[in-house]
Amino acid sequence: MAISATLIDGLVLARAHMHNSVNYRSVVIFADTVHVITDKEEKDKGLRIITEHVLKGRWDDPDARNPNKAERDSTVLIFTIIAVTAIIIIITSPSTIILTIRVSFF
Repeated sequence: MAISATLIDGLVLARAHMHNSVNYRSVVIFADTVHVITDKEEKDKGLRIITEHVLKGRWDDPDARNPNKAERDSTVLIFTIIAVTAIIIIITSPSTIILTIRVSFF
């Protein structure tokens, strides 16, 4: 199975439309097996870890609401052991590539 994610860091706009670009980071993960987390307690644990990674203390913040059943049911969490990973980072200015990094882990 392959899982991919892209984070757009910014748009690079040039005067000529054909020279516009995007600064981004992208990762592709190849895994032999993927397990979907269906247990409510395990899923809540995973959602808590993700939320706390974004903003420490947010999960227990009295002004924030934890996921309700509909939100939890519409979210899929997976567990996998990564076999191969490839990362690409692109940083550009209009019509000039400043930096391209391609890294693979096997």
